[in-house]
Amino acid sequence: MDALLASCGTFDTSYPLPIPPEPAPEPSNNDDYSDDSGDPDTKTFPYDVVVAWIDNKMDRPENVELVNRVKNLNSKLFILCFPTLDAFSNWVVQDGYQYGHILKIITCGYRPDDGKAKSVENVVNYRDEDPSISKAPVMVYCGDPTPHQAMIKRGVIVTTLSTAFVEFCSKY
Repeated sequence: MDALLASCGTFDTSYPLPIPPEPAPEPSNNDDYSDDSGDPDTKTFPYDVVVAWIDNKMDRPENVELVNRVKNLNSKLFILCFPTLDAFSNWVVQDGYQYGHILKIITCGYRPDDGKAKSVENVVNYRDEDPSISKAPVMVYCGDPTPHQAMIKRGVIVTTLSTAFVEFCSKY
């Protein structure tokens, strides 16, 4: 399996994808643990970092290039792309909750059909309200950081730099 995945086909098949979708990696039970409670800490994951990128512009060449650059730098990274907060929240409910301890969230600054100027605030509120992902760091990767400066007080990284995007994804 590739070290990087861009996928939202499960939730919105009309969304253009830069990379063909694949199923998310299934965590396997680690035989060294005696606890079969389903707790993520008792499972072995094939990746050290799972990044959920919520952006309705994944078909832009610069975004495809950025995804490919991250793929080449970090073999322990798994990235999923979602066009809307609803698509992301559906994934969290179905599968994503088990990755909460290794999850990072990236959102664009504005999605016309998904909260408009409040899209960032909606993502951060959703993260804060869901205990399974409440500790996941959030980055706003956008062309104009000015409207999102208040999010910095909530621990959100706001940037326009692709180098910051790559660093955020690569560190675990």
